[in-house]
Amino acid sequence: MKFDNYFYNYLVTNKTLSLKAIGTFTLNENFVIPTEPITREYYPEDGILFESNKKAITSEELIAFIKLESRKPITLISSDLEDYILQIRDWLNIGKPYTIEGIGSLVKLHSGQYEFSYGKIKNENISGIVTSSAKKEYEYGGIKKRINVDKSKLVKTLLLTFIFLLVMAGAWLGINYFIKNNKTSNISQNGVPKENTTILSADTNTKPKTTLITAANKSDTLKYKMFFLASKYLEKADRIYAIWSKQTTINRDSVIIDDTMRHRLFIYRRLLPKDTLKIKSEMAIYFNHSITLEVEN
Repeated sequence: MKFDNYFYNYLVTNKTLSLKAIGTFTLNENFVIPTEPITREYYPEDGILFESNKKAITSEELIAFIKLESRKPITLISSDLEDYILQIRDWLNIGKPYTIEGIGSLVKLHSGQYEFSYGKIKNENISGIVTSSAKKEYEYGGIKKRINVDKSKLVKTLLLTFIFLLVMAGAWLGINYFIKNNKTSNISQNGVPKENTTILSADTNTKPKTTLITAANKSDTLKYKMFFLASKYLEKADRIYAIWSKQTTINRDSVIIDDTMRHRLFIYRRLLPKDTLKIKSEMAIYFNHSITLEVEN
């Protein structure tokens, strides 16, 4: 998912745009939005100020703005946006300039700060290095050879990969279900954490952040899946899973959403429906990530 258009629209609407560990763009009050339709190649000649800041954060307002325009789940937007900004930083860190369409170009200086310039720098962006799924280019001895990938083989490979992932996901869910049914730690027989049960933070030397769940009657509650990650990058999901699984019971699955494989991390909780909003807020603080709920059938 590409976010440049959302960045431009948000900057024009809110006069400021902050990107995590990059810096803040500010729109001059005298900037005039063109009356004619803006093309993809339009860049303001002036009116945008940039302040490099490694401590900058991506605002929740930007995520909410993108959700209104894209109508995609906020968990997916948050995850994809974080990955996209990380790719921009990686691109800049290897000495390549990056152009945010409609805003301008960034380049990393020897001092480690980012410098902004108006317009487009003629260099390859992240989107320009994504390999086409139908064709691949190889360069040898200064001669480019374009090879058409056999579409039937490609479809067959994708189908076999999809079937394999489904089998692996089913096996994982089966093993996880078996382990949960045989676990006899601090979970009561009806699946509800015992009264005053707390979930520890990643730092075991600090006081737990909050008591999240208290005991409730099974007949009054529903069992929920509480998702705190849905990333298209398996390596990222593995890394975060390894960290949190040391502190509490973390579950995971892989599903295809909007034609993209998503690797999700979640926990089970049995809640009263009226308490879901409060618990979502507490869990978002605990995991430092927005939470999505699904009722477990």
